[in-house]
Amino acid sequence: MKIFNIFLMIPIVNGFLHSTDPDENLSIKELILSHGYDLQEHRIVTHDGYVLMLHRAVPFDYDRTTYNIFRKPVIIFHGVITDTAYFYFNSPLENTTHTSCSDNFGFCLLKQGRYDLWIPNARGNRYSRGHLRYSDHDSRYWSFSWDHIAMGDIPAFIDYIRQETNHKTVGYIGYSQGAGTLFAFLSMRPEYTNVIQPFICWAPGVILKGAKTIIAKPLVASIPWLTKNPGQFLLSNELINPLLQYFGCRPGLRSIMCNLVFQAIFGPSQSLNSTRIATYSHYVPSSISNWQAAHYADIGSSGRFSRFDYGHPMTNLAVYGQPIPPTWPIHRIPTKMKILIIYGATDWFIDKTNAQKLIRMLRNLGHYVQGAMISNWNHVDFLMGYQTGKLVFDRTVKFLDLYAWDDIDWTQLIP
Repeated sequence: MKIFNIFLMIPIVNGFLHSTDPDENLSIKELILSHGYDLQEHRIVTHDGYVLMLHRAVPFDYDRTTYNIFRKPVIIFHGVITDTAYFYFNSPLENTTHTSCSDNFGFCLLKQGRYDLWIPNARGNRYSRGHLRYSDHDSRYWSFSWDHIAMGDIPAFIDYIRQETNHKTVGYIGYSQGAGTLFAFLSMRPEYTNVIQPFICWAPGVILKGAKTIIAKPLVASIPWLTKNPGQFLLSNELINPLLQYFGCRPGLRSIMCNLVFQAIFGPSQSLNSTRIATYSHYVPSSISNWQAAHYADIGSSGRFSRFDYGHPMTNLAVYGQPIPPTWPIHRIPTKMKILIIYGATDWFIDKTNAQKLIRMLRNLGHYVQGAMISNWNHVDFLMGYQTGKLVFDRTVKFLDLYAWDDIDWTQLIP
């Protein structure tokens, strides 16, 4: 093992010495500080004992009273194997103004001057690895699927943010899992539609039938093993970060090869910002559970937006009252929210036909939904692509401007 570690360190040291991007080796706090903002870390405990990290970047001259009054809180919730950093690591800030975005969403929204960005980290990722009773080396810690993120993490984050900011409503942007889990949560807690305004979805992880990614079939084949063995998903192990960053995804030929691997997994794209691919690899992946991976493989195979399958009819019966996991009752979500769904035409996780099916389903239920498809756009272009500012972030901010402020009672915001 010591010999293996020595050999592992050779490409890491070599890559570090040849790093050219100033953001490549920074922690999330260093990344935020280096761009002129401070990072607040808020720890929250869920009803089932998970200790989660909620990040909030603010100006150095932050004043709680005025900041809370004049900025509307907005949550952006990450997808699978991602976390806070993914909303700050794309491009620098040069092209961001008060009316348009660069390709870096986190700094873009802060610079608008009217939004207060909160970024939750779901249980199990690198920033949310605590629990009141279990170590993250204990399989009981990892006994969760995204069901538990939907019903445990989301209400804890929303309630905390409302209490901290004294706002009645929050804007919500969900990327992939972050969007799918809110649909699931609202189907069970419809009263929260009074709180979420608006709801913006980037590549929403709801209907996954027929996903074209090369990892789909191996994941489906692994469902029985993953379900029986709760733990950290192997492909989200932190060891992969330095292997990708310093060996697999350096600038030059290896960067091209890494780009091809990304496209085989996430879909064809002409937009991946390959100049920063080593920086992305510093943060990719963030950790998830075996049950999360099994859950997504199951709904991708079955086409049902359903609860987690525990792998045995009697266990399902004990948990759900029926031997087959029920679907999330999306039809129960009240039609109060304004919804924007942006999706990619070449996304191999959230196929465009599935995104369009979701839009039609929501409209048939009476929801107000705007849809926007981006050509030659895959699943990770939302986080790592060129022109994300123009194609995604500007549309997102415009939708926030239209609907985030509708029901604000300014008299209630003054202490």
